[in-house]
Amino acid sequence: MQVEVKDIWIDPWTQKKFTFFADPDGMPIELYEC
Repeated sequence: MQVEVKDIWIDPWTQKKFTFFADPDGMPIELYEC
C-alpha cells in the first residue's frame, strides 16, 4: 500500500509546517509541527 502525502505548507500565523494524507478509508489526517 502506498500513501500519497500532500505538499508541506507553512501556517501563516504560527510559521509551523503541516501536511495531510488519507487513512485507509480516505479520511484526511493532518500532521502539524508542534
